[in-house]
Amino acid sequence: MTVERHLPRGHDQKATRQPHPSAAMGKLPFSPARDSHKNVMFLQRTIGNQAVSRLVVQRRLNPHTGTVMREETPASGDEIVEEVPITPLQDVEVSKTGEEPPDTDFGRVVTLRGETTAHWDQSTHAGQTSNLQFARATGCTDCAEDDPCISVAATVTAAYHVPVSVSLPNLDSMGLNACEREQAQHWIDTVLSPHEQQHVAKFSTYNGTTTHTVRFTSCNSAAQETLRDRVESIVDTEHASRQSSAQSQSDALDPFNFDFELNCPEEEEGGS
Repeated sequence: MTVERHLPRGHDQKATRQPHPSAAMGKLPFSPARDSHKNVMFLQRTIGNQAVSRLVVQRRLNPHTGTVMREETPASGDEIVEEVPITPLQDVEVSKTGEEPPDTDFGRVVTLRGETTAHWDQSTHAGQTSNLQFARATGCTDCAEDDPCISVAATVTAAYHVPVSVSLPNLDSMGLNACEREQAQHWIDTVLSPHEQQHVAKFSTYNGTTTHTVRFTSCNSAAQETLRDRVESIVDTEHASRQSSAQSQSDALDPFNFDFELNCPEEEEGGS
């Protein structure tokens, strides 16, 4: 489109016309792959930087080739509607987890428990002297004239024993079929019973005998009671130590509690 400016009447100056960018482009040796930069520079010198900038804004000038594209002129009376810019979209990812509870089939589970008990209330711990020797001695300070001072020596043998019992599951009361009973009994024989025997072995560390020597000096009248007190002190102290040790060793084997799962085919209706 060409716009002319009319001068006031009485002037001889002719109206000048700015060359159209496409007309200037028509003079270019068209070679996009080789002379695109030269084409753009030629346009800038010919029509000016502002005109070239408008062509770029109007997207009529290809910045890579330097060519000017033809301007589409709307038909007379048509309304030019600016297009609303499109909002860019982003890639989406959908990931879900199942909401249904897991469906798991379990075999029949039975509880098989063993119990090993050390009956401490029935344990025995006793001391017995032997090789008892005594003779007159000196060094006593509180003996009467008719109660001579004596020296005593003896060997003390202490013996310790605790009864231990083991209780295994009674399969007769569990309502098992032949297959289930066979599997349960195998597990008892190979797993549970050996474990309970480990408890028996730990409790049995209490059992045994020890030997001690007793020596002291005392008035003759108090020597017998002193000998008994010495033996009793040895046995009681050793009993408490041996019981604590045996119990701790047994406790260290546990916990050993889990349910045994049977793996037998399901019985048909009416089966035994």
